[in-house]
This record gives sequence, C-alpha cells and structure tokens, in this order.
Amino acid sequence: MALTPKRIAGGEIDTVATAYYTAAPSTRTRIDAFTIINHSAGAALFSLWLVSSGGLPDDTNIVVKDHSLAANESYVVIEALGQWIEGAGALYLISSVANALTVTASGIEQSV
Repeated sequence: MALTPKRIAGGEIDTVATAYYTAAPSTRTRIDAFTIINHSAGAALFSLWLVSSGGLPDDTNIVVKDHSLAANESYVVIEALGQWIEGAGALYLISSVANALTVTASGIEQSV
C-alpha cells in the first residue's frame, strides 16, 4: 500500500456545490490539513460534504453546514481533519458569496 502526500483542494469556493476533489477508485484519502479563508470585506458562509462514490451532497453526508466566516477570517476545518474519502468518493464545498472564500487542503492518498 503506497502512501502519497497530495494537495486535495485549492482555490476559490463556488456558489454552487462543487466537487473539489475526487479520490481515484483504487485509493482512499485521509484529510490532514484543511483551511478556509474569507478574503472579502463581508461575512460569508460555507458548507462541506464528504460524499461516497455515486452519491450527491445532501444532509446524510454533510460535515459542516453554513459555517460563517467574518471578513478576513481564516478557519481550520477541524471537523474534516482525520476524515477519509473512500475510493471514487468526493469532497464538495459551497460558498454563500461569490469570490469570497478560498480553500487549501491536503492529505495522504493510500492505494488499496
């Protein structure tokens, strides 16, 4: 079983639920670092889902719902740390405000 460090998400968060990372079918990925920064002048909300293969983001797989970040605030998403994204599963994010939030996340991919 190979372990590979991997940046699993980076960039601005969209205002529609978007998959920022999808694990390869033959791997699973552990989230080790996860930060969201509000670089705008006003507050913004974000939500985060860890979705199983073939699934969609909904209330059965939500990890963080409508977490508010003040202007220029950063947040380490502790709810995501140590979580696993199984093979072909995905990490979804959404922001309430366009061009406001940036995500940076990394982890370890494990071949199975």
